[in-house]
Amino acid sequence: MEAENEKEHCPAVYISAKHVILESDSKYSSCSLGIIFAYTLIACLGTFANGMILGYTAATLAELNNTRTGPDGYNLPLSSEYSRTFGTVLRIGALVGSLVAGLLSDWFGRKASIILAALPFIIGWYFITFAHTLPNQDGFITVLEVGQFIVGLGTGWTSICVPVYVAEISPKEWKGFFGSFQQLFSSLGIFLVEILGYITTFKPADFRYYHVSLIAMAIVLVFLCLMLLTKETPRWLLAHHREKEAKAVLFFLRKKREIVDKEFQEMTDIVKPQPNRTLKDKICQFKQQAVFYPVLLVLGVVALQQLTGFTILISYGLIVFQRSNVTQAALVVTFVVGLSQSFFTLLGSFLVDKMGRKILLVIGAIVLAISNILIAISDILTDRQQRNSNFSYMALSGFVLFMIAYSLSWGPVPWVIMAEMNPQSVRGFASGLARALNWLMAGVILYFDRPDNRSSAPYWVFAGFMAISIPFVLILFPETKGQSLESIEKLFRGGCGNIIRNNCRRKSKIKKDDKHVIEHALQETI
Repeated sequence: MEAENEKEHCPAVYISAKHVILESDSKYSSCSLGIIFAYTLIACLGTFANGMILGYTAATLAELNNTRTGPDGYNLPLSSEYSRTFGTVLRIGALVGSLVAGLLSDWFGRKASIILAALPFIIGWYFITFAHTLPNQDGFITVLEVGQFIVGLGTGWTSICVPVYVAEISPKEWKGFFGSFQQLFSSLGIFLVEILGYITTFKPADFRYYHVSLIAMAIVLVFLCLMLLTKETPRWLLAHHREKEAKAVLFFLRKKREIVDKEFQEMTDIVKPQPNRTLKDKICQFKQQAVFYPVLLVLGVVALQQLTGFTILISYGLIVFQRSNVTQAALVVTFVVGLSQSFFTLLGSFLVDKMGRKILLVIGAIVLAISNILIAISDILTDRQQRNSNFSYMALSGFVLFMIAYSLSWGPVPWVIMAEMNPQSVRGFASGLARALNWLMAGVILYFDRPDNRSSAPYWVFAGFMAISIPFVLILFPETKGQSLESIEKLFRGGCGNIIRNNCRRKSKIKKDDKHVIEHALQETI
């Protein structure tokens, strides 16, 4: 089975200015892949909204700090304390939203849960948009933070439901490609807000921070309308006693009867009809090793994603560069990195099915460790040389290198792993736990590492965790490239001991076939 999976033909993807051509073997029709592609793009508009709120804090803090707002023209005192609270409130909301969405997606369906996620987005952006109309400063700050919290609920909500939805409608050969689109759209959302934030900072008379939130609210409304046109996933339907509907949806997505019959049989062997389990029932399932071990691995990889240092750089990056006297260069680099981040995330979506999940995580961990070390050294040398710009540009170089490596590896891959490793019976709930842990760590990191903190210690810590992640991934994780969700679930039923032994036997010598795939993928990348 493993040998067959390694030799499976990987899809080639060609992108032109006029159209996107998805070319695979004759197994899947272009119509089938086109439908899945369209559904993926629609669902990922939810993660585009996530990206907008994640970039909103960094993009608008400078404008809020330097301009007067409200009917009475009061200033917003963006102290260090308020700045970190502004970003932390969002993460708290996302944590709560993740836990709620995990249960709701198991009970009411993946599609219904994504649609419901649009509501907190719309309400929260409304609060943020019109907070400036309040007559007093305290009310303005309160409503702004309430809006951040409510938008955070939607952010946590979609961050669970979208990857699970995409994984459950995608063919096994394309799971990595389609699954990476959520990170791509999140990057595009961040990039759009960075552009709009630049306008609010340097052209505040014509374009203000609340115009950015108004645009975000309009995008969510489009997302809501389009999501109503999609279908529920066949795996969720099968698990809820709707076999005929599940097979009909699967045929709509695959188009070929022989593919549908084979895949539906694989699904029925693993996905058993089950009632809407209570929270207690779901927790009891974690006593099974086939459930506990993959969920534990997923929790580990999403925790390590936060320990890359991405949250600090994306939230406070521009403020840090302003302190280093390279503001104009930083703005240019931020713009270029935002664009290149989207490109490299798209490239990563191709590589995840060519090179595999593990090799991307390992290479990414090495580069991210180097990037954090560059930023840490720059902080030390800049302080000693009274902000010498030569050392400041070292931080910019580390920042660019970091964003490229993150976009190719630790940005998209953990969410692909989360959606495919968590067992069907607890997929929504377990994904909610993983996302909640991720948001909790993001909130804690933002709260304790303030924007005015000039210590290089956090970057050394992040580099250390990236070094730890390498053996963690190599020894404990199975390679899931090219395997169906049902095959992955069977793999964990064999026990964690078998997975670790197989990884230890393989770590001393990389197979020639694997070398060829890696070299070929790297040549295509260059």
